[in-house]
Amino acid sequence: MEKHGIKELEEAVDLLIELLPLFMKLGADGIDLSDGIALVEEFKKRPELVEHIRKAVEGATKIPQEIGDISFKEAFDLGSKLVYALPRFFFGLLK
Repeated sequence: MEKHGIKELEEAVDLLIELLPLFMKLGADGIDLSDGIALVEEFKKRPELVEHIRKAVEGATKIPQEIGDISFKEAFDLGSKLVYALPRFFFGLLK
């Protein structure tokens, strides 16, 4: 039986799903200073994203314990979440 759950791990996965398309879009033409500026502008427009990052970073130290006792169901749920997000990543590459 899992002792720790996967709350922090799930927040990290959700953040990855949220940020990866943005990073793919910004870096599509190569990475330069303008990408950093665009990222800051995006954070200004979306303060909820900054809050999401803060929460994920705060709990990051608990992730190793969560991984250490992850159950099959929890792993399946996280994997399903990532598979469900794949179209967003692929469509992000096509833009």
